[in-house]
Amino acid sequence: MWGAAKPPDLLPVKRSSLGSSQVHENSNAERILTWAGAVKRIKLERQMNKLMRFVKDESGATAIEYGLLAAGIALVLITVVTTLGTTLQGVFQDIQDGLAPVAAAP
Repeated sequence: MWGAAKPPDLLPVKRSSLGSSQVHENSNAERILTWAGAVKRIKLERQMNKLMRFVKDESGATAIEYGLLAAGIALVLITVVTTLGTTLQGVFQDIQDGLAPVAAAP
């Protein structure tokens, strides 16, 4: 049923570890209780592993850094385009004013 090797928790357990004199040393009830303890321990270990991976994971911090960098670049671009827009508007207005007398002459 368990393949080549049994998990160590299914090996015979001492009666004193369960504290019950009604359970035989190698009984199935004792093995089931031992197996249930092993399952709980495995679940706890998996939860701890997930928690440790979450704590060590730095991908979220990297994403935030990239987001801040993109926001900074966008702010600089908006400032430059606004400044150039005002300057270009003045340049085109000067060109229009210079061309107005030429366009008005027949």
